[in-house]
Amino acid sequence: MVKCDVPDCDEVIEYLPFKCRYCGGTFCKKHRLPENHNCPFTMEKKSSFSQNIDISQSSHYEETTSSSDTNYSNDESQLDREMRDYIRNQERSSMPPPPNRDSSRIRSFSSSLFGGSHRSKGTYWLMGLNGLFSLAGLILGLFRVSSAVLFLNVSTLFGNFWIWTLFTSMFTTTNVFSLIFTMIILYGTGRMLENQFGTRFILYLYIGCGLFGIVGGLFFQAIFSFLPILPQANALGFQLSLFSVQWAALLGMISYILYMVGLNREMRMYLYFIPIKMKGKYILYFLILMDLVFIVLGIFNPGFSQSAVESFAQICALAGGYFFFKKFGRRNAISRFI
Repeated sequence: MVKCDVPDCDEVIEYLPFKCRYCGGTFCKKHRLPENHNCPFTMEKKSSFSQNIDISQSSHYEETTSSSDTNYSNDESQLDREMRDYIRNQERSSMPPPPNRDSSRIRSFSSSLFGGSHRSKGTYWLMGLNGLFSLAGLILGLFRVSSAVLFLNVSTLFGNFWIWTLFTSMFTTTNVFSLIFTMIILYGTGRMLENQFGTRFILYLYIGCGLFGIVGGLFFQAIFSFLPILPQANALGFQLSLFSVQWAALLGMISYILYMVGLNREMRMYLYFIPIKMKGKYILYFLILMDLVFIVLGIFNPGFSQSAVESFAQICALAGGYFFFKKFGRRNAISRFI
């Protein structure tokens, strides 16, 4: 227990005591102000102020008193400001941390899913899954085994009930260059988001945007495969297409960052490692425009059927990033991503 340094005060301080920055004494809440415990430092400073006022010279009385009063008031106001700031900091340090404004929503995202203290392990888990399933797809291709067991297709999902493809399609590609770009983008954007919002959030964001892409891709493939909209050759091309939503999940994460930073903020985008500066909304428009181009090519050319399905899935994943921003990110919007 700590006692107040004021002789007449018998209060036992059971909380964090207030220490005067001027005289170094320890005081309770009642005597924390310098004027309440007759701080010798402040009394000496005030006396020095009063001694500077020389009223013995009547010829310069008005000038001297006005300038001294001005200096005295300025120094006194500065002293008061310092004391207020000091007392405010002392009170903040003795108080418990404020409760989370939205603990029911944010607490689950900020905590780690697998325990431990590594702040980027969620990103490394996603990178590991992408590498593992992409490597499995490449190995199946080398042994001339169909990689349909890893990719999505309406017929295999609802006909053969290959339910696991809903998960594997988020992490699989058969293109080495696509895998390299995936790892680079995921390493940058994933660690950025995870260090700010936690491991669970980055996993929920990736899988959630992937689910948006899965629903959109399956819907788009079913429409153009089984409805009499296109000629038979084009409809057959859509029906046999195997597609992945790996890039869709990544674009959903990028969309979330664009909305968090602000669509009117100028940022740097790397187009095949070429840095290009533009506003966030123009980056978003560029991504949507590229997907629309491949959708149109796929509708009129059976060779681009798979690209068309994946492009539509990517547009749905961009909408998924906006959904996550509206639901979880508006009150936590930050500008330090750039």
